[in-house]
Amino acid sequence: MDHRSIAIAGALVVALAAAPYAPAQTFIKGRVVDGNGVGVGSVDIDGFDDNGDALDLSNDGTLGDGTFLTGINDGPGTYDFVFNPPQGSPLLPEWRNDVVCIGTIDLGTITLQDGNLVSGRVVDANGQPLSPVRIHAIDEATNQEFFVRWNETDSLGNFLFALPDGTFTLEFDPSSLAGPLTAPGQLFGVVVNGATDVGDVALPPGFVLSATCHRPNGTGLANVNLDVLDSASHVKLFTPGDNSDSAGFVDVVVPSGTFDVRFKPSLADKLVGIEVVGVGVGAATDLGTKTFQAGFYVSGTVTDTLGAFVSDTDIDIHDSATGVKIYTPGDNTDGNGFYKIVVPSGTWDVEFTPPYTMWLRSKVFTSVGISADMVQNATLDPCPVPSHYGNGTAGSGGFVPTLESVGDPPRLGAPDFELQIANGLGGSHAMFVLSTGSASIPLHGFTLYVDPAAPGFIIFVLPLGGTPGLAGAGSITFGGSIPYDLGLDGLHLYMQVVTLDPGGAFGRAATDGLDVPLTR
Repeated sequence: MDHRSIAIAGALVVALAAAPYAPAQTFIKGRVVDGNGVGVGSVDIDGFDDNGDALDLSNDGTLGDGTFLTGINDGPGTYDFVFNPPQGSPLLPEWRNDVVCIGTIDLGTITLQDGNLVSGRVVDANGQPLSPVRIHAIDEATNQEFFVRWNETDSLGNFLFALPDGTFTLEFDPSSLAGPLTAPGQLFGVVVNGATDVGDVALPPGFVLSATCHRPNGTGLANVNLDVLDSASHVKLFTPGDNSDSAGFVDVVVPSGTFDVRFKPSLADKLVGIEVVGVGVGAATDLGTKTFQAGFYVSGTVTDTLGAFVSDTDIDIHDSATGVKIYTPGDNTDGNGFYKIVVPSGTWDVEFTPPYTMWLRSKVFTSVGISADMVQNATLDPCPVPSHYGNGTAGSGGFVPTLESVGDPPRLGAPDFELQIANGLGGSHAMFVLSTGSASIPLHGFTLYVDPAAPGFIIFVLPLGGTPGLAGAGSITFGGSIPYDLGLDGLHLYMQVVTLDPGGAFGRAATDGLDVPLTR
């Protein structure tokens, strides 16, 4: 290489070094189709990084045949992408998560599943449309939000978006509205299995509820989560923006009413939660400064007697001297049966209550002294199971009526304890008898296994369903909640059913006795 060539090469190196850096081009490509394989045009493509921040994309939509070539201006990385059907389409969005993007990545064919259009209108207390109001859809089976891209009301207050089959809570966030304050709203139990119109949703006037959260040393406490519950129903209100800022200030908008207000510090701050009950709101309400007390971690694992983890077990802390329950945020076990809460120093009763659908008993550790971080594990014993005694009496077709416990186990506080009568005569009637004592009293055509002289004796008549006159077709399920009254712990309830049946002796048929032990 001669001197001139060397000089040219050197100048080129200097020029390249001085040039601005051009990042490598990063793209995703593919085709979006519906369930029939037909391309879907005008699909909106959004991308998110590990922090949930939106990516800067170019050409972020599909062509008429569903194809796309979308540039990622943030450069290479691992990202999540969502493909949103056009607004008003009954198709559901589709996600591709943890996509490693280097160069051009072919995502292949992306199929959008059929959904159900959900519509309605959001209005104020006077029936005037509200816009923009943002709507969130929470799947009640999983308690997870279903992503909805087109989730704001239009200028007439109308909304229209697609959801899959299921039961949802719809939350209405009016935070972006101008004008008078409007309280957020909720619709519970929205069943979606086809096109669903929820009609007008009226949001009431709102009032600011505020407080300032301080550490024990008087400095502001950030990231305290504020929960507001209706004092009568204990239903938690939807309150957007309910975390304290760096100065400890937090405010939310609520309707008029009486509420229980809970302050939940971050677990890492190791501070005791605060609950203020019976707060009346009819105007702007400042709860003042809340100073949080330092506490200790109480943690552990909850299992059954076979060693299986028991998730969603509720841990309650009661003052051993007074029985008063203190507020402990986040006091349910996770999927591995683990919990961790913050408790102030003192002497406490620690109670573990499994979900009411599980055949497990609650467990209480009394007079637990807490003056440092500690581990309190719990093994939950099985519930006693209802048992049968005596013998039933057959009716038409030789069928012997049955009485069984169904639904929740018979635990104190169970919301859905039910009994089921079956094998009766269709369309007949059944006499249900119950008391706190058993018996064996021969009567005309059957034996009574319930002591009518024992406390709590009741009798009432129930109609049986099923084809009238058809042997064995008569049935009914009935029941309700069991009071949480510790005086009932260990009590046995004795039950029996006698049906009217011309095919039985003396026109009756009867179940055997059912012994139902109540437990905590």
